[in-house]
Amino acid sequence: MQVRVEYMGKRVVCQHCKARFEACDPASAAYPPMESSLSLLARADQLIESALNSQARTAG
Repeated sequence: MQVRVEYMGKRVVCQHCKARFEACDPASAAYPPMESSLSLLARADQLIESALNSQARTAG
């Protein structure tokens, strides 16, 4: 999806599917934004990985 530069960091709506999201540059160090669901999912993945590693150390 292409988004105009002036919309970066702002909440926008897709004209096709009507989904709402924050426009951001995936190549940016600030991606995904802290408030985004992608950031929440990434944190959940980290916690799951940590729990699995902890279990492996305990079992081994």
